[in-house]
Amino acid sequence: MKALAITDKGLEDISLLEIKELLKVNGEIRDSAVIFDYKKKEDLYLLCYKGQSVFKVLHLIDNFSVKKDLIKEMKAQIKKIDFSEYKGKSFAVRCWHKKIKNSRGEIEKAAGSVIPGKVDLNNPDVRFFVFVYGKDVYFGIDITGRDLSERDYKIFSHPHSLKGPLAYGLVRLSEYSDKKVLLNCFCRSGEIGIEAGLWGSGLAVNYYNKEKMGFEFDLAKFDKTKKKKLRIYCVDSDPRSLAATKKNAKIAGVSKEIQVSRFKIEDLDIKFKEKEADCLICQIGMNQAKELFYQANYILKGKMVLLCQPQDNFDKYAQEQKFKKIQERIVERGGINYKVLVYAK
Repeated sequence: MKALAITDKGLEDISLLEIKELLKVNGEIRDSAVIFDYKKKEDLYLLCYKGQSVFKVLHLIDNFSVKKDLIKEMKAQIKKIDFSEYKGKSFAVRCWHKKIKNSRGEIEKAAGSVIPGKVDLNNPDVRFFVFVYGKDVYFGIDITGRDLSERDYKIFSHPHSLKGPLAYGLVRLSEYSDKKVLLNCFCRSGEIGIEAGLWGSGLAVNYYNKEKMGFEFDLAKFDKTKKKKLRIYCVDSDPRSLAATKKNAKIAGVSKEIQVSRFKIEDLDIKFKEKEADCLICQIGMNQAKELFYQANYILKGKMVLLCQPQDNFDKYAQEQKFKKIQERIVERGGINYKVLVYAK
């Protein structure tokens, strides 16, 4: 059987890595998605429960590309599907789309018009789902029942708060592990540290959302946490950011895994020993870059992952401190493009 995981455009490789780790299967990267094989629904429940990089998980019924007319070609393709196993069941069709002009409502209505059965938008027996990215169309059954990118711990926000999957992606790009020291500068509302704490401790991102999942299953069987003490440091000079980080971390269940401190980046070389940090992650602008590279030259021995605007260029500061840019990518999230840069000595 085939499944589809929807993720951020630009972080598909991180989702594939997570799927391999959780389910022990290979997959195929598509734009903003990963297709993979699975043997039993329990595998999909596990991914929904613990996956930090995914937005939706679908049992994939069909996928195809359209040439000109999305609505006409999609209806013709869906009409070919054998829906006999869903006979007598009510259904609803939902849709997410990117890089097309058609509206979500138009796509949902068109798909639903060629599916036999009774429509029930409020409490359907079957949740069909259409994901469209440009000319690529994926049709399946929504296993999740909700947007898995939403984080219930994000009660106390910041104007520059990050979505959980993006923060998680930055953590994985830093090659952080539970044996390493991670430093998150300008922690804002704490998403980077919290996602690292969840992954490093083994605590499921949906541990407190068992009753909100779109399926019935004993998810407690997947609960297995590590007892190892993590070394995750979230720092900021703004007391409001520190307060938000502490509160959100407590809600997420990882307050004991994260140390939150108030100081400026100019003081990093005072607070941390030489080469003490294995990973450094932060969201920064041009006005903060020069000092950050200077401090990182002293305290960092591993990788530095920076999230910034597409037009930002830190090459000058990197060269001054003898950092080498080993990776650059654009991540698309909610119609906004971010640039992700990875540096190492």
